[in-house]
Amino acid sequence: MFLTWSGDTTTLWDVEKSDSIQAFRQNGFSIYGSTLCRDNSRVLTWGEDGAVVVWDDLTGQRLHRLVGHRGWVTSARFSPDGRHVVSGGIDRTATTQGSFSIGDLPAADYVLCAAPADQSS
Repeated sequence: MFLTWSGDTTTLWDVEKSDSIQAFRQNGFSIYGSTLCRDNSRVLTWGEDGAVVVWDDLTGQRLHRLVGHRGWVTSARFSPDGRHVVSGGIDRTATTQGSFSIGDLPAADYVLCAAPADQSS
């Protein structure tokens, strides 16, 4: 499976069948990225509305809308176990699960990439 996004919609594709499986719509806000959970059960989208959205990849249902940024979200990832989300934004903060912020990051205009450390090794 892989994801593509354009405008306010992310699409999940079946690689073998070259067919779309599900579409996730952000209701008028541009999506800047998306990613799959390791077990392919959930999708994250993020973008200009300052939120990270967790979706069920089979039903297309929005499971969670995580807020915590003051501006665009530029990056988001699931933790290796899939239970947490880390995101970075134009507001110069990195946020985990929308509740913990490491605060302003010096020497940066914005957080371009946020990713949890893989603790499996």
